[in-house]
Amino acid sequence: MSGKGSAVTVRDDVEAERAMLADSLDAVGPHAQTACGDWTAFDLAAHVLAAERAAGAPAFCVRVLAARGVQFHPRPQVVSWAIRRERRGGYPPLIRRLRQRSPRLLLAPAVAAATLFEVWMHHDDLTGANDLAHGTPECLAEVIPWLVRYQTSRLPTARLIVRTTDNHEFAFGPNAGPRAVLTGPAGDLVRWLAGRRPLTAPNIEAEAAVTDQLRAFAGKI
Repeated sequence: MSGKGSAVTVRDDVEAERAMLADSLDAVGPHAQTACGDWTAFDLAAHVLAAERAAGAPAFCVRVLAARGVQFHPRPQVVSWAIRRERRGGYPPLIRRLRQRSPRLLLAPAVAAATLFEVWMHHDDLTGANDLAHGTPECLAEVIPWLVRYQTSRLPTARLIVRTTDNHEFAFGPNAGPRAVLTGPAGDLVRWLAGRRPLTAPNIEAEAAVTDQLRAFAGKI
């Protein structure tokens, strides 16, 4: 973590979230359910750590492109194969790996927010399914621009203003035309943009047609 008096960075939050994910995985055990379909806690841990193969180079490339709005839909067989590969060493070694530092490449400025999203969101998938507490990292709002760019094709064409209740604000889309303002806690805005169910739905201020489109939005990542 950062030293006394210094600002918390996205990289600090990634490392802290990894440690908390490790604690949660240890607490629930390998067979616990998650909010990721039929994945168990063991599968979820394996999926998160599969991104670190080859020092994180393949995941780095995917996350750079995703930040530009390129969507990836890997075949289920490929995802399952990657999970099985990571599971071979057992559950405790996966937890130990999460207690180690992330590959440096996945903490580079171009992808650090995406890495925080991946760890925080899957931790949320685990805690939500097992009635565990899960906080919001200080820098989680930094994930919002990355998610909006990724979901551009699914969001209405409008000037989109996203405001968090802890005073972050981001603007996207054309200056001309309809305008929409979404407000909510950073964690719930991230959940909503990722296609998860937020604890509280975003407040939407927009004309009726845009409001309807936003309410119908179904993120997928």
